[in-house]
Amino acid sequence: MTSYGAGFEEIARGVRDGTVKLLAGNATRLIQTLEEDIEKRPSKKDADGNKIDLPLLLIETMLDADDGLNNQAIKLIQDLALSHAQQQQKERETDNINVQPTLNSTWWLLCGTDHIEWHNRDIYRVREKDYKQNGLSGGIIGLRHAPQYCASAGFTRVGLTNERSNPQSAPIVFPQIAYSNHALATEKFDLCSKTNDNVKNDESTQINGNVTRWSHCFRRDFEGIPFVLKGRTITSDSMDHMTARNEDYRDLSWESKEEHPLLGLNESDKMWGIATKDFSIDRKAAQTTSVYLREHLESIIQENFNSRCAPGFPCREVSEVAFKKMAKNVQRLKKNDKRFWKSKKVENQKTTANRIIQ
Repeated sequence: MTSYGAGFEEIARGVRDGTVKLLAGNATRLIQTLEEDIEKRPSKKDADGNKIDLPLLLIETMLDADDGLNNQAIKLIQDLALSHAQQQQKERETDNINVQPTLNSTWWLLCGTDHIEWHNRDIYRVREKDYKQNGLSGGIIGLRHAPQYCASAGFTRVGLTNERSNPQSAPIVFPQIAYSNHALATEKFDLCSKTNDNVKNDESTQINGNVTRWSHCFRRDFEGIPFVLKGRTITSDSMDHMTARNEDYRDLSWESKEEHPLLGLNESDKMWGIATKDFSIDRKAAQTTSVYLREHLESIIQENFNSRCAPGFPCREVSEVAFKKMAKNVQRLKKNDKRFWKSKKVENQKTTANRIIQ
């Protein structure tokens, strides 16, 4: 689930209390998870018969309105999170680190290596005349293989905790540092389970004299699997990469086209086959989305600008520049449209006059 700084409990209780509206998903399951797994907390008894709360494994995935997960992504994330948590606790036991796990001490970040991108720049580039005559295509899709950043879609926080929830006070949440900007996570943190001599003992374990980090780190997994799909449109990333004249579809302006290629553009049928099979998205659905974005272009840009600056996303300064750029582009389109309809009106008037004369 997407939190943007609001924890799972806060959102689930809001749904239960009627103060938060769930637009998609299973509200009953959400509330059941809150009440059975968080508020009632499953437990077991130790050797002395004392009740012990079982630790909770919390997983929060940063999803935006234009992000999609592979149909198998939830299973992949959960299996890897469980495996990592088990290994993390095993290493702590091996080194006699007998402390109760908390989100502060166990959190780590997960992102995939490969992702699909969908683009349709004709949405904000095609003039009204061409749009009315030819409509819009379903856009293009391509593959980014192991780019030098973590994509926002599928960027996931994972942590194990024995802390108890307190509905009357602050709920269980990840520490603020875990809400890292996805694009900078690979720079701010070390790769999980890699040797690093400069980490603290409470965040790592000693194995054969080497320091191995299992928390406060990031993992990149699922190589060769199109793990997530990113829609690159006016709804994404404060529009900071939107340039109507740009043709190479790069997000990172400082990298060359060769360093950051969008693969598979010449294999259209193959790429759409992957989108259909792995994401249940076909060209017709993409075309429907294109038409909607085109016909609500101005209002979406305005809404995007008004709602940005959530944790992990470009902030106001970036979105303001992008907004002004896109607003000017919309104005240019409007001017072209006025010329088109004006010429159309004159043409219709001439046609009507000719009919009267005839």
